[in-house]
Amino acid sequence: MTLETGRRNVRWIRLDNFREETRMNTLATAVSSIVNPLHIFFDRDDSGKKFAIVRLRSSSDVELAHHALNEMYIDGRMVLCTKDSEQEDAQKCQSQPAAEVENTSENKRDDVEEGTSRDASIGAGSIG
Repeated sequence: MTLETGRRNVRWIRLDNFREETRMNTLATAVSSIVNPLHIFFDRDDSGKKFAIVRLRSSSDVELAHHALNEMYIDGRMVLCTKDSEQEDAQKCQSQPAAEVENTSENKRDDVEEGTSRDASIGAGSIG
């Protein structure tokens, strides 16, 4: 996912699993030691867990930050880093529930079976 800011697309990473009491300055120091972030902010997911979004200038910064920050220890806790493209993939998977996928494949099987029996009855009708 890209965020629109003015005229340019901005890439981002998401940091999870840090301590609730971790301060912005602590995260900023860790991130800034690797790349120069455009912006860092905290948010909470639906379950109330705190996470950080780090906006970066380029895809290469995203790759570098993801590689360096993923599983890095910050405030004594291993941080998980997710790239923006991984977030998009996860959202796409969540947008179509598993039951819907199963029904779709079952429907296709039913259509094939019905088509086969229908074709056989049509063929039988034309013979007699």
